[in-house]
Amino acid sequence: TIKWINGAARIIDQTKLPREQVFGYLAAGDVFALLSAYEGLPHTVLEAMAARTPVIVSAAGGNREVVEDGVSGLVVDADPGAAADAIRKLIADPALRQRLVANAFAGLERFSFERMLTETMSVLEKARVSEGSRDPSVVRSARTPSG
Repeated sequence: TIKWINGAARIIDQTKLPREQVFGYLAAGDVFALLSAYEGLPHTVLEAMAARTPVIVSAAGGNREVVEDGVSGLVVDADPGAAADAIRKLIADPALRQRLVANAFAGLERFSFERMLTETMSVLEKARVSEGSRDPSVVRSARTPSG
């Protein structure tokens, strides 16, 4: 559904698709572009990378943490002209697409749940040690959901 909000067209879609179907759509794409002005951790970009679709992102926020320009994707200014140029570049250069996709897929390990958990535990352990806490339950409770 397209709605006009404050003079701008907004796509409002509350359809919930099965994860496999979303992954299939991402994998079928020639290019995935996320040109937001602000971004935290762009999960949609990680999903496109996992689907082995080349990505183009704006230089906003967490996009630059996920995509290294020219290595795992293309980083552009958040304007239509820059995006169009990047899309044309990827469409015209299959070898570049393949290289970006291979690098992006190989780099997904940095964002795995296991790594996030290990690094979080490391930070908690350092905080416990630096504060001189003798209570190991501070860290133990973070290791399992049940505490």
